[in-house]
Amino acid sequence: TPADVAAFFDIDSRTGTGIGGFNDDYTEAQGSPAGVVEFNEGYAYGFPHYFAVGRDGNLHAQKIDNNVCSIYATYTDQTLAACGAGCVGNSKVIRTWVLLDWCTLEQATYVQVIKAVDQKAPTFIVKDVTVSVNPWGCVANFDVPMPWELADNCDANPKWWIEGPAGVVITGNSTIGYKVTGAPKGVHNFTYKAIDCCGNIGTAVAIVTVIDRSAPVAVAKQNIVISLTGSGTGADGAAKLYTNSVDNGSYDHCTDIKLELRRPEGSPACGNLGIDDHNNNVTYNNDENFSPGASWKHPEDDKDDTDNGAFVKFCCEDLAGGESTVHQVWMRVWDDGNMNGIIGDNLIIDGMQDNYNETWADVRVENKLAPVIVCPDDATVTCDMELNISTDWKDVADVDLVTGEATAYDLCNGIKVEYKDTPTWTNTCENVGRIRREFRAVKGTRIVNCFQTITVGALPSTFVVTPPSNSVLDAPCDFNKSDIKASDKPKVQSGPCDV
Repeated sequence: TPADVAAFFDIDSRTGTGIGGFNDDYTEAQGSPAGVVEFNEGYAYGFPHYFAVGRDGNLHAQKIDNNVCSIYATYTDQTLAACGAGCVGNSKVIRTWVLLDWCTLEQATYVQVIKAVDQKAPTFIVKDVTVSVNPWGCVANFDVPMPWELADNCDANPKWWIEGPAGVVITGNSTIGYKVTGAPKGVHNFTYKAIDCCGNIGTAVAIVTVIDRSAPVAVAKQNIVISLTGSGTGADGAAKLYTNSVDNGSYDHCTDIKLELRRPEGSPACGNLGIDDHNNNVTYNNDENFSPGASWKHPEDDKDDTDNGAFVKFCCEDLAGGESTVHQVWMRVWDDGNMNGIIGDNLIIDGMQDNYNETWADVRVENKLAPVIVCPDDATVTCDMELNISTDWKDVADVDLVTGEATAYDLCNGIKVEYKDTPTWTNTCENVGRIRREFRAVKGTRIVNCFQTITVGALPSTFVVTPPSNSVLDAPCDFNKSDIKASDKPKVQSGPCDV
């Protein structure tokens, strides 16, 4: 109605006692000249009007409401949709005013267009989100959260969409939702927009933080074979296995990687000792300390570890007396998820931390080095010495060899040493000549040997026969040397090598 239009545009422009709510539209009762209403700004919009001087000396619009000074005003309306079908509460009114001067019967026609349209944009709430990159391209692909409490005062179903930074791809619609593809790491502004049936657009910005919570891909070799080594003269076989011997192309699509190794709990230290004799073999490194919100504790780390996961050790203890056995190693692969430039640290930065993945590998530990044997020096002896000559293989542990024993060395196990003699006599009566003594040590199919030459010399001696006395010996026919010596018969004196 004209009164509704006038009320919409009227402004409360004065304050004070008794003023407010159109009370600033002074009337005659409030001191204005007879019939003059001051400061009703809506009259000029709602009614045909004329101007009159108010008590302030200014002109003020006065409405022609049906009959003023024999001037009559009537109107007819034609109502159209202002914003399209279904847009409730929005209309366009074509109002035709007819003014009649009752005194002269003159008429005047005016057309007024009144648009009652929604000028308030839809309202809604958005939330900030944190998403992670995928493991394949260091970008995030994610479903966009729907706006909360999307509403409009006229449109029951306002449409919405989202706009993002350059380079990202947004697909979908307001019914099924939107999907973002290719958002890089970092903090990004995504602008939600909603439009109602009258074209009013509301906006809100959601902050999307893209972090790296995708662990690296850990790839390890299998059936690794490592052979022990040592000094060669002691049971000190050992070997180091480094990360690059286990890794088989591990990778991360966002950052470089760091590799660490450990052996399972209960594995021998094999001399890989840290602080206070800590077994470095069973832990990765020393990133154990943590502070809530600032850093986190890495599993299988220990503050006393000193090898930083760079290698593990194997030794004779792993063989359990055999030549080979299979063990496992664990490999951990780190990235720089917190983006501070230090791969594999335990710091938490803006909610981000480094990520890791693990895998394992079988390692066959072998003792394949041939043993070492060292022979005693060649010797010269006399024929009266006990030489323990043996023409068959005999364990040196079973005899006492006066000319010395060979010593055999292996990486891990004590090796049995045997010997065999090949004598060459120059005087078979006196066992004088040379002995070629061969020593050998046997380890599986491996045989090592060495030789010692023993020269056997005769002792100077005089063969003396002392005639008996003139007494008669009454001796049996089978008397022997002892009978002679025990009687008063000829005495025989010989050397220690004589027969």
